[in-house]
Amino acid sequence: AVSHSPAPPPSSACARTVRRARGLFSKNLAMLIATAPASPADCPPASFQSIARKAGTDKVSTHNYAPLYERWLGPIRCDSFGFLEWGFSGGASAEAWRAYLPRTRISEIEISCYPDSPWYGGPNVTRRPRHKRWLRGDVENGRLFCGNAVNFTWVESTALQAELGDLRVVVDDGGHSPREMALGFFYWMPRIAPGGLFFMEDLGASYFPNAATTRMAFVEGVLKPMIDEIHRDPHSEETVRHPPRFPDLDGLVKGVHCEQQICVFERSSVPPRSITGQAAHAMWNKVQSRKGH
Repeated sequence: AVSHSPAPPPSSACARTVRRARGLFSKNLAMLIATAPASPADCPPASFQSIARKAGTDKVSTHNYAPLYERWLGPIRCDSFGFLEWGFSGGASAEAWRAYLPRTRISEIEISCYPDSPWYGGPNVTRRPRHKRWLRGDVENGRLFCGNAVNFTWVESTALQAELGDLRVVVDDGGHSPREMALGFFYWMPRIAPGGLFFMEDLGASYFPNAATTRMAFVEGVLKPMIDEIHRDPHSEETVRHPPRFPDLDGLVKGVHCEQQICVFERSSVPPRSITGQAAHAMWNKVQSRKGH
């Protein structure tokens, strides 16, 4: 019979290699678990179209914004980040956002629940009992701020910006005058984190009879000049002779994508800037000064 002697114990070098391999495996497994997508229980698959229709927001009834929102927010809907919308109105859009972005800190601004507003207590916030409950509860828990998103003295007197944290998405569904659109964009776009998104709704307002013939309209006065800035050749003599239209926004906008009555501005990798309300008004004055040109 042939006898077999037991295998010799592994050398110390071999044992160290095995331990190192096990350690690397455990470390990589922990990293995979930490970076894995949210489980279905945390963030189940969802359609913004269906959620928004159930909530009753005009984003999918009067308008057709769902395809654009799903295209840009779908890939990040299970992430955790700061989100700001102004134009809470009756709360339908806020309800939709909370269902579609379940891990996101949703903050809203509404002017009609602000006592100094000419729209205070208007039908938008009182027409249905559940809207009253949302309004009261959201103010109490710090998710709704009653004020004007382009009244920067008010904005800077609140805890709003501290609540936003990593601000990655802003939605302007508030007042649709060129002034309000421009000021909101000038002030809030620089505050968005790199790679973030600014959605501007209801751009059809730029084509109303009192706006379409003037460069004060947001589309003519801000949107088109921003597209020009994106395509400027930084090395051309023309660029050297003519500085950016809005220096405070220079390099902040990576791209613009538009569909019917809505555009999304994509932030570049440039770090956020906290421009003042005064600087935002100065840019608006520059837009006004070009009226009729």
